[in-house]
Amino acid sequence: MPGGRPGRRSEGTPRDAGIARGRRGHPHGWNSLDNYLKTHDGYLTFWERVGFLLEDALEWRIEEDEDRIVVRGRLVFLGGYSIAVDKVLGVRFARGRREVRTIRYAYQALRAMPDGQVRELFRYDNDHRYVREGHPDEHHEHVFDSKGRERVIWVGRENWPTLHQVIERLFALALQINDTLWQ
Repeated sequence: MPGGRPGRRSEGTPRDAGIARGRRGHPHGWNSLDNYLKTHDGYLTFWERVGFLLEDALEWRIEEDEDRIVVRGRLVFLGGYSIAVDKVLGVRFARGRREVRTIRYAYQALRAMPDGQVRELFRYDNDHRYVREGHPDEHHEHVFDSKGRERVIWVGRENWPTLHQVIERLFALALQINDTLWQ
């Protein structure tokens, strides 16, 4: 896993690709590392088969004390779209297996424009709290309009998206912005 990505094993659509659900069905709960990787691989395999995902340049690194896995890099998509990922998974050992859950994340959706500029589309993160805006916790979204103006929206601990939900949102946005995406 260090310096690379896990192998792709699952097939099917995002809905049946082995969706990672932590205990009691919560997508952000503790999950076996094997199931987490199977789910992640299944989603990315789906987007490759659809033709939207062009490159997976995510680097996976287990921290020295083995209590964290850091995932950083970029997913590159058709039409100049990409998602920059900076994610930390907490690791614990339970019932003889390694379990993980996301403890910090930032998913930045971008689009490279024909003139060479890179446009920020949206970003979900929990890197910092927006106390002055009155957010009750750190989970929020940054939305950028066509002029690059930013607005911060609280999404909350119960509603923050998985990486795969961010890809689905980017895909829907790409279809809205570029109706020739598949030509």
